[in-house]
Amino acid sequence: MKIFTPLTGIAALAAPGFVSAEYTIPGADGKVQVHNHCEAPIFLHAAGDSEGPEHTVAPGQLWGEQYKLKDNDGGKSYKIKQEGKSIIQFEVTPSAKQIWYNLSYVNCWNQKEKSGASCPFWNQSIVVQAPSGNNIPCTSGAECPYIYRCPLDDHSTHTIISGPPVHNLQDPTESLTLHLCPCENDESSDECAVTRSSGPTTTDRSARMANAPECPTQPFDQNDQFQSCPEEDEPDFDEPWYPPQPDYTQWEYPQLEYPRPDYTRPEYPQGEYTQPEYLQSEWTPQTTFRTKYYSGPVQTSHSQQGDAAPAWYGSSSSGFDVPY
Repeated sequence: MKIFTPLTGIAALAAPGFVSAEYTIPGADGKVQVHNHCEAPIFLHAAGDSEGPEHTVAPGQLWGEQYKLKDNDGGKSYKIKQEGKSIIQFEVTPSAKQIWYNLSYVNCWNQKEKSGASCPFWNQSIVVQAPSGNNIPCTSGAECPYIYRCPLDDHSTHTIISGPPVHNLQDPTESLTLHLCPCENDESSDECAVTRSSGPTTTDRSARMANAPECPTQPFDQNDQFQSCPEEDEPDFDEPWYPPQPDYTQWEYPQLEYPRPDYTRPEYPQGEYTQPEYLQSEWTPQTTFRTKYYSGPVQTSHSQQGDAAPAWYGSSSSGFDVPY
């Protein structure tokens, strides 16, 4: 964090001859403060009953003054600009019970082109820190939904921005501090952390201004180009209501590949067939014989009819057993 030098009571250092009817309020002892975290100086006018002198707030410095009202009981506007840019207004209206405040780009917003390119801090972070009120967290002016763009943005029937731009601080003894470029200076700072926090509750009305060529000067209902967005039809609860069925045609299902079985005949090993060992031995039939004794002669030569004597008759003339 850069070291800064507090500068307070600037109103008392106004140029000679400058007369102001502004006054403080008993009980509203807090201050309006502007802290310059940018790398270049910023220029500030504390505009009350008159523009007042211009103050240069150097990088790292804090400018501030006590809450004041104008002679007509209106609040003050702190007009701040960068070199070569238009102004942003930090508007503060105090009372003995609370403080109202807002940020405004009405001097630099181009409604025809929908552009704030000439606005200061358009691409830089901005934070209004309110201890007991609503912070205004803006990561940049371009992305901030809480800054005035058209003069009548505080009227719900006219507004271009999302939600009400005017906020309040309930304790007037606390100070409001506008931090400029806190994230560009130190992203780890507490002030930069506020830019990423939630802001006030908003209601989006900006859609009605999407095609509007200029900021409205009268309520939307009296301006054809600012007609309210059509409201969606609400379901008739006199009849049973069912939720819409999902469109299954839009669903994509995964295509799974399953392996197909192999029906080809398996190959058996080719080789010579060998009989089992028990079939390789010589088989001898087991025959039961009935025998009788025979002692006649044995024929040992072929007969004239060519019949040969059975080998089992033998060649002996002695008797032997023959099958019966």
